[in-house]
Amino acid sequence: MVITFITHLCQIKKVRKGETVGYNQKFRVPREMVIGIMPLGYYDGLNRKLSNKGKVKIKNVFCPIIGNVCMNLSMVDISEVRNPTVGQEVVVFDDCPDSLCFVKKHSLICGTIPYELLVNLAESTRRVLV
Repeated sequence: MVITFITHLCQIKKVRKGETVGYNQKFRVPREMVIGIMPLGYYDGLNRKLSNKGKVKIKNVFCPIIGNVCMNLSMVDISEVRNPTVGQEVVVFDDCPDSLCFVKKHSLICGTIPYELLVNLAESTRRVLV
């Protein structure tokens, strides 16, 4: 299986220790952080079981998904990313077995198979075949 699923940061925010992120305040910020907001949520096919467990890759830095995956948005801790910018590419799934965002690793977190994650991507998701 060869796939790379990408999105882009749509917003960047600084949050203070003790603030909460996401639906139901499921993530309490343990320290001052920089978070990136992705225009990608469970409506688009990002499995909610990746909430507070999955990782994405930005500039070769693996960033944890924080808070609950929302309907059309998800948040990631980008504190370790050097000079992040709105529009920055975010790798959600890739095909490298050593990667923390390898689609198979995400499927294990979700308790399913990779194909289920892929077929649940919304029809509106743009696809590029190479």
